[in-house]
Amino acid sequence: MQKTFGIEIFCPNFYPNFEDSLLAIPDLNDENFLYLQLLSALLEKFSSLIVYFEEENRDYTKIMPKLREAFTLWRLLIIDESHIDNSSNLAKFNSLLNLPFADKKKLEKHLKNDKKFEANFTQRYPEIEACFPKVSDSLKTQVLQVAKSFIFEGFIEMYKRIPFNNKILNDCEVIQLTEFDREKFISLANQFKNIIPPHSLSQFQNELDILDYNFEDIKNRKSNS
Repeated sequence: MQKTFGIEIFCPNFYPNFEDSLLAIPDLNDENFLYLQLLSALLEKFSSLIVYFEEENRDYTKIMPKLREAFTLWRLLIIDESHIDNSSNLAKFNSLLNLPFADKKKLEKHLKNDKKFEANFTQRYPEIEACFPKVSDSLKTQVLQVAKSFIFEGFIEMYKRIPFNNKILNDCEVIQLTEFDREKFISLANQFKNIIPPHSLSQFQNELDILDYNFEDIKNRKSNS
């Protein structure tokens, strides 16, 4: 147990009997157990991304969609939905990018209030809610504040560190053939001259014309395969 305990906390998906393992620790009181459950819940968000990006032969065309997905879903824990355009996934993402990240005080005005945060957080993590009757109200409040602060800071760091404006990563999405964007194809050709040399750009343009003409059929066959 001593050897694997840290891994069990950081990668709970790999340990379905995580709670049983915690209960096996000698002298683990209700307060410590609650904090360990909180640690497990909060780090699970990051551990799932770590596992994803550690996979061999990662398809680089899927990196930016995965990062946008993680950032957009993170908001469910902390951002008040009244500030989000939910008409589409892209609209949700763009709504988040338009939040005032440069001013933390202004950004705080877009967070769920404490009551909404508690209701949402305990609904998503019933194992933590189950611990609350066993501890004091003050500790419960403290744990919820720690969770909210961690999630808020994590959200800000994601915005700062994820290269949402990386042109190559964004352009690579067209290779998935979910949309046809000639400008992105040409941009990739100019970035990767070892694949599409300059003297072949005219031929590449002709091939893009053919792809554009047949794109809907190709997209439908791809989705049905």
